[in-house]
Amino acid sequence: MEQTAAERKIEYRERVGEELERWFGPLNNGQHLEAKKWAEQFTPLGLEGLAMRKNWQQKLRRVIDHRKDLSEVTSGLKELLLRPEQYRSTSYQNRLDENKKVTIELIYQVGKQLNHSQRKHLAAEIISVATDFDDLACKTKSEPGRLAAKSNE
Repeated sequence: MEQTAAERKIEYRERVGEELERWFGPLNNGQHLEAKKWAEQFTPLGLEGLAMRKNWQQKLRRVIDHRKDLSEVTSGLKELLLRPEQYRSTSYQNRLDENKKVTIELIYQVGKQLNHSQRKHLAAEIISVATDFDDLACKTKSEPGRLAAKSNE
């Protein structure tokens, strides 16, 4: 059974609330209210979003099919990763832009209301992610031959 618009908004609010709590810890009433406002303003991307993603994935597949030519793979990946908007319709890009705007506003409004405990929680999450990136960077530096060999397969 398909969800109603109201049911989807409740689901979006719950999901964004869970994600905010992951980063900030338990939310206060004002922060929950901001999540509710966000859910009302957020525009689902629906089937057009799936079509855009499928189009992008097909282009990625074509780039990967040329993996024996490292320069072609590099330029293809750069194009896909640095300019994904070129594969989107104007209406889809407009909805993405609007969703980005309301999401930034949500984070701003929630951030203005952070208490000491939430700030500490956020700092710990950021340090954890930074450590993960450092670990990945160290692995990449220590195993460059392995990565190059994989790209030639």
